[in-house]
Amino acid sequence: MDKNELINNIKVSSKNQNNVIMKLSILEIFFREKSIIKNEEKIRDIISNLENQNTKILDLKTEIFNNIINIKDDFSNISEKNISYYINIRNNIHKTLMDLSRYLTEISYYNNIYYDLLSRKQFDKNIPIAFEDFYKKIYDYLMIDKMTINQKIAEVIWVIPMKITKQKYYSILSNSFKKSFKNLNKEKCEILFKRYKSIFNGTLEWEYVNAFDKYFRITQNYKEVDYKNITEEELDKNFIDSKNIIREIEDLLEFLRELGLIINKFIIVNIIIDEMDKEDKKKVEIFLQDLTKYDYKMLLNKSNEIERDLMKATKAYQEDTKNIINNNIEIDKNLKNIYSKTEKILSYLNDYYIESEELLIKNDELIEQNYLDKLIDNFIEFIERNIKNMDNPNRKIRMKKILTLLEVPFNTPDDFFDYLKSSIEFNNDRKEIQYIMNEVYNILKHKKSSH
Repeated sequence: MDKNELINNIKVSSKNQNNVIMKLSILEIFFREKSIIKNEEKIRDIISNLENQNTKILDLKTEIFNNIINIKDDFSNISEKNISYYINIRNNIHKTLMDLSRYLTEISYYNNIYYDLLSRKQFDKNIPIAFEDFYKKIYDYLMIDKMTINQKIAEVIWVIPMKITKQKYYSILSNSFKKSFKNLNKEKCEILFKRYKSIFNGTLEWEYVNAFDKYFRITQNYKEVDYKNITEEELDKNFIDSKNIIREIEDLLEFLRELGLIINKFIIVNIIIDEMDKEDKKKVEIFLQDLTKYDYKMLLNKSNEIERDLMKATKAYQEDTKNIINNNIEIDKNLKNIYSKTEKILSYLNDYYIESEELLIKNDELIEQNYLDKLIDNFIEFIERNIKNMDNPNRKIRMKKILTLLEVPFNTPDDFFDYLKSSIEFNNDRKEIQYIMNEVYNILKHKKSSH
């Protein structure tokens, strides 16, 4: 094939892929609309109890549902609004998700502290202490699926005490960040470190005070609990109450993500529609009108069908891209535009968590090592300042949380097992060792039963 043929092929496969994505996006808008309506009763009660802050969530839902009504009436309505209009709605959803996530993280810390205190009081098992057998079971568990080793290591870290020096802890953090962030750009690194700070102590953010009064008051109440003098009955109540609040916030987050996924699809449709010819637009309008007659199950089945079409279209696009590369075709302005637009569309299509715009869009300019080192040092100093004002349970659980979020917390399996041994073997309390082993065995049993 000559150069013109190869370039024409990528244009055709790109157009075909976009047409399938357009259909899938419209279908998902309708499917998720029906999904929200289906589960609305559960979420309505939660929202109504948010007092004055419920309007920010209700306004987002109303705005998005009005847009759905508009495209059902006339598909061309989507072009009347600039893409920045949809991105602005998306940014508001992202901000609300971040606000709620701060409360979720803080309340989850206290819930875990209550669980730890309660389960220790109630623990009465006589587990045989056989370290080698214990380590072998953990090793076997890690090796079941090597692709998820770090995720499983994080689960084990979460249930064992942290028995390393601060210097060692900061060294683990520093080494991990240097590996994980070296291929990111400066802006993404700054956003991620800001997020890590918020996870470690979200109470320092101004939005924590004024975003949602109800969850702010609940978190502050948990903060005042005296762990040393609390009764088992109070502990049990706090544990159950905090667990219910966690579920409530998770339901709200899921609801907002559904709204975010709908607005992501509006953004995709807005990007693609301007380059569609009249014939393709007419086909989409007919497709859209057909979908308005579909119920929830029919939309789900149709979605599976179109996803299969997308796999075929994507495969063709990838093969044509490979041919462009293998034949050393120069990436001119037109090809660059095709690749850039495709990357943007796929970013929104695959964005389940409604990430910030800066994390979605690729930027090839890598962070300088000196600046990354400064960001790491700044984060470590942030932890150091914060832990001075924290009680022991809060200090340990927050430091442990950051460890569980690291992409590569340990260089080798031996490093992890050294960490594990220091958490268990340097302990003179037999009951404590048995309790830790039992917590780890619970993870192993749960995962085994789910395979």
